[in-house]
Amino acid sequence: MCFRSLACGVALTVLILAGCTGQSGPAAVAATSGTSGAGPVVRYVELPEFPGMFAIWGATGRDRRGHIWFAVCGHSLENPTAHLYELTPSTGKIIDRGDVLSALKSCDVYRPGELQMKIHSRIYQADDGHIYFSSMDENGEQLQTGKLPLWDSHLWRLRLPEGRWEHLMSTREALIAAGGFGRYIYALGYLGHKLYQYDRKTGRSRMVEVGSLNGHVSRNFLIDRRGHIYVPRVTGGQRRWSWKAELVELDSNLQELAATPLKRYFGWSLMGTHGITAFQPLKDGSIAFVTHPGRLFLVVPPAPPDEGPAQVVDLGWFHPDGRSYTASLFADEAGPCLLGVSRRRGGYDWVTYDLQARTARTEPFRISEPQPLSLAGTQLYGSITRDDLGNFYVAGARHRGDPDAEVKLEPVLLQVRTR
Repeated sequence: MCFRSLACGVALTVLILAGCTGQSGPAAVAATSGTSGAGPVVRYVELPEFPGMFAIWGATGRDRRGHIWFAVCGHSLENPTAHLYELTPSTGKIIDRGDVLSALKSCDVYRPGELQMKIHSRIYQADDGHIYFSSMDENGEQLQTGKLPLWDSHLWRLRLPEGRWEHLMSTREALIAAGGFGRYIYALGYLGHKLYQYDRKTGRSRMVEVGSLNGHVSRNFLIDRRGHIYVPRVTGGQRRWSWKAELVELDSNLQELAATPLKRYFGWSLMGTHGITAFQPLKDGSIAFVTHPGRLFLVVPPAPPDEGPAQVVDLGWFHPDGRSYTASLFADEAGPCLLGVSRRRGGYDWVTYDLQARTARTEPFRISEPQPLSLAGTQLYGSITRDDLGNFYVAGARHRGDPDAEVKLEPVLLQVRTR
């Protein structure tokens, strides 16, 4: 069953990454760009199937028990719907926690013909112990002309331990990213980078438009240890030379505190630019993030109780060879290192970046368990998610290899363990 609040995907491949080197300091990362080592152990996770299962667009997370959550998007059916799953790492058991269309019907907010093919946001557990995320449609959308998807987007709460879906709010904007701090849940909607704030205590919501241009959508936004929110703003004209990006910092009242220019933000087109593609909060309260072309930045808030603006530091390229598409980022518990999967020239590297030395090295990134599997034609995403066994999780989609298949992609979930 489902109750309203006061305010009222696809064949899967999941990657679990285990691993920095266990070293610390400048010696941990070679200053050269060469590939070294055997790389992490990457295990392909078999997923339950449902008709039309398509991809996992970075929608991963974990709860306090160390259980891993992920969402699989649906596609190429008359009524595609996204599914939410729970994985217990110690046993490998995967439980289907329901799909969006069924939840809409249970909550009595379903409209005939409605589609909800995507859960694109991260899966976030708030301090109330419940799980929060957003779902969206993309049917009929035309970002170039400013046309939104046909159907609304929805913000959800999954009550634990009973696993009951609760509908919190609907928006016309497609909610592509979500997160939270304290009593507030945030979601980023397009078009225009509209930031929604939902108050868990009152059930009320409000919105501020940060600003974007010509259909550009960042895949992520950031929240620091003070509850300040960071959203890219994009301005300019039709020509590439006129585009400008800045990281806008807002407080919990949605008041703008600062705007820091971001260089190396854009890809070759505005619509093809994914903005903040990966991020990882660090133990000292800073947040590392990567932009579409692979530039690494660090948000450094002032020490408590200072509520002033944070510094945004440009650390250079995440990949030692320069530009890359990096859509996953993790912290190494053994040293001052960031870990991530970067794509260059069609292949993937496992990158270790030393935050002290500001140098990086790469290793091969290959699926080796339970048997070797090619990553050709695979798209990989997902940050932060790590279980209590030390495994990291990367997810995405790969081509099925069957030209006659109705659904061309299948989801991928990978479990990654460093050696």
